[in-house]
Amino acid sequence: MKKVCALIMGICPPQRLEWLKKCVTHLEKQPFHFDRKLVALDEFRGNVATEEIKQFLTKNGWEYIIFRYHSRSKTMQEVLKQIQEEYVFYIEDDVLLDLPPKQEVMGLFDIKIGERMCGYVSPLIGGGQYCSTQKIWGDVAFIEENSIFKSNNMLAFRRLEEYRTNYFITFPCALFKTDILRNCVNTAIQRFKGCQIEEAITHAYFLDEMDKDYYKVTICRPDTKEKLQEDMKNERPCGFCILLDPNQGSNLSGGNPLT
Repeated sequence: MKKVCALIMGICPPQRLEWLKKCVTHLEKQPFHFDRKLVALDEFRGNVATEEIKQFLTKNGWEYIIFRYHSRSKTMQEVLKQIQEEYVFYIEDDVLLDLPPKQEVMGLFDIKIGERMCGYVSPLIGGGQYCSTQKIWGDVAFIEENSIFKSNNMLAFRRLEEYRTNYFITFPCALFKTDILRNCVNTAIQRFKGCQIEEAITHAYFLDEMDKDYYKVTICRPDTKEKLQEDMKNERPCGFCILLDPNQGSNLSGGNPLT
């Protein structure tokens, strides 16, 4: 079985620590075994990891590493150096992640299309030109044609790079081959300072020509196309990520630029 490290990226304001506990508790209920469970906590502006959160993580079998960079990208760069597992599931601390069975998700990485293998699985519809307000479908219009797997638990479809946006790499959660994310973060820091983090990593992904060897897959609910045809605003319920932060994802260009 492929080895996967769960990596939760967290910060330490009191509300975020409460969300972190909910994030961890929800993950523990999923039919997806992680070979390693790791939390990266960035302390800044006087907000620190409390003894309560440290004990909570340890009790639930999670390692934690504390950083003081005040930088998501630098924290990611450092913590990724310490991950030996072939795959990493990146998860931000303010989401609840519902997951299909592990064997179904990890099996996607064995599917070869042309000369390319799957390198990145997103549990979100985003990353393409889909826009509910303007009735733009982008490559979501071709879910059936590009479907590579379907079960009672999920539908998986290949994303088309020609329909990508500058946020083709989409957070707040994503499953990567670890080397892909590690290399993209390193290139992003070197070449794309000032860009929002998903945008910087997306630019790095294509600059390093990862798309020549790998393709992206989105996993969604089996009835996604029908739900979207009923109402294009059903985009988020069709994925597997529940947002705890009401401001999460409200603005694609929001958040701090990469430093």
